[in-house]
Amino acid sequence: MKRRFQTAFFVLVTVLLLTACGKVSETEEAISRIGEVTMESGQRIAYAEELYNALPAAKQTRVDNAGILRAARQKYDDLCGMVEEAIGAIDAIGQVTADSGPRIQAARTACASAEEAGLGSYITNKSTLRKAEESYGAILLQQAQELLDGRNYQQAYELFGKLRQEYPGSSVASAAEQGQAEALICTAEQMFNSGDLEGAVSVLDTIDKHFGSSERTQSLTEKLEKRLSSQRPTTGRKFKDGVGWGYGQFTVSAGSTDAYVKLENIADPTKYTLFYVRAGEQATINVKDGSYRVKYACGKYWFGQDRMFGEKTAFTMAEDTMDFSTTREGSYIYYSDVSITLYAVLGGDLETTEIDPEDF
Repeated sequence: MKRRFQTAFFVLVTVLLLTACGKVSETEEAISRIGEVTMESGQRIAYAEELYNALPAAKQTRVDNAGILRAARQKYDDLCGMVEEAIGAIDAIGQVTADSGPRIQAARTACASAEEAGLGSYITNKSTLRKAEESYGAILLQQAQELLDGRNYQQAYELFGKLRQEYPGSSVASAAEQGQAEALICTAEQMFNSGDLEGAVSVLDTIDKHFGSSERTQSLTEKLEKRLSSQRPTTGRKFKDGVGWGYGQFTVSAGSTDAYVKLENIADPTKYTLFYVRAGEQATINVKDGSYRVKYACGKYWFGQDRMFGEKTAFTMAEDTMDFSTTREGSYIYYSDVSITLYAVLGGDLETTEIDPEDF
């Protein structure tokens, strides 16, 4: 009788041990089935946790992949947190007003983080964000238009530009693009009327580059060119005659743009002559004997002696010096006759280099 009892006890212990080992293995297998953690992993994680938590503390230490379970839970909670944060940020927008910008931006940021993690489909109220963005964009468009109507062209241009960046490819962006072009045209017209012709030319260049021309810009361009033409110097006009008269002759032929030419005495750079040559024309001046350096500025529109051709002025210097001398033989006078062209010609040998404005 005693032996049968001992045998039964041994069998019971063995069964319990095998059952415990089976539970540990079952838990490890459940953890292994979790795989890559996604938003669909919740049930598998919960089942593995249920098995793990049912084990005695002593047996939990025997679960080799318990760390994977803890990491899976953390990642799953993080994913859920990102989705919940995005949904909550969208709900926090509430009624859209002119002050909704920060809340909409916060919702955008939260959604972007969730979408980057592949969770965009779990954000159930994204349509609410889109509607809020449209409403807010309409409010900002109205503000920009009011700035435009109030002749605050720079502020209007900047606000329209912000809308184009924040709502690419939308109707808001399209309206903002038109608004930006209108702000620039108004700015150019304002500059023209105030006499800032260089500024008007610069703005028109920006319009043409980024928005294309229109009847309105073409009309303003014609007015600009007419006014600029009226103040354009004639060929041969001297702005300064510091070289002194001589028998030597110096002829300059301009290319496709006007030129503002400087003939500078090498021995004394404070002595120089400045004269103008229109595009396609040539000018000849008399030069006193000596060695000279030639510099010239070129451009499309002349804005005066201080600004020359504006920001787009190209400054150039001839690398070779121009030497002038005069000799007499009896009743004959022999003098130097130097000609240069400010454009490439076949067989030409005038070497030039670009210079900085301060070196002109």
